[in-house]
Amino acid sequence: MMDIIPKIEERPPIWLNILFYFSIIFLVAAVAGVFSFRYLKNRAENSLQSIEQQIDLSKAGREALESEVFRYQQKIDDFSLLLNTHKAASNFFPFLEKACHPKTQFTELALSLKDAKAGISGIAESFEALEQQINILEKQEQVKEVYLAKISIAKEGGADFTLNIALNPSLFR
Repeated sequence: MMDIIPKIEERPPIWLNILFYFSIIFLVAAVAGVFSFRYLKNRAENSLQSIEQQIDLSKAGREALESEVFRYQQKIDDFSLLLNTHKAASNFFPFLEKACHPKTQFTELALSLKDAKAGISGIAESFEALEQQINILEKQEQVKEVYLAKISIAKEGGADFTLNIALNPSLFR
């Protein structure tokens, strides 16, 4: 039968409506949160990859720089060794100038840095001047031994001579 009297439609209680709308808002927020977290995760992964690439590049650059530093260190060590073992022949000439007798003239010099020996040929005004020259050389602390290898009378007068001198190796440092 047909109802002639309209019935009042029953409305759901208000708390049920609030719960329904709250659930819809919560569902939308949850879906938005999932997408937001995915976006943030991808962004963090990309940033992490970028940082790892920069670290790899800096490691490669650092390794190249370290190898260059080691190469220069090796060059410095080699140069230091060379410099420490270098013997300065030029130190001999001030020594010889200081130890030269005024009446003696040197004409030849053979200098061996390896053996710390010198062979000197020259002309002395007299045998006495030659003797004084030998005494001067023997008194020098840089001289270990003086040996008169050859002596003869010069054409112009005086003495031609050849001296072999054993030197202290510290003279060449």
